[in-house]
Amino acid sequence: MLLKSQMQGLLAVVNDLFEQDATPNWLPLSEVTLSVEINAEGNLSLIGNGGSLGNSGGITLTFSRPQ
Repeated sequence: MLLKSQMQGLLAVVNDLFEQDATPNWLPLSEVTLSVEINAEGNLSLIGNGGSLGNSGGITLTFSRPQ
């Protein structure tokens, strides 16, 4: 369940990015691509941000703005 809650948090951040896009002086976004890592303990982290070396699997997630 830890992975599920971490993914829900990540999705909330992506949704916030698309919502902020509607505000003035914000760079327009049509797509967000993130690289994440799932380590042996099942923790999710952005690659390059708090990740640790070891047995892990990396994936790339691309989120597109709903039409």
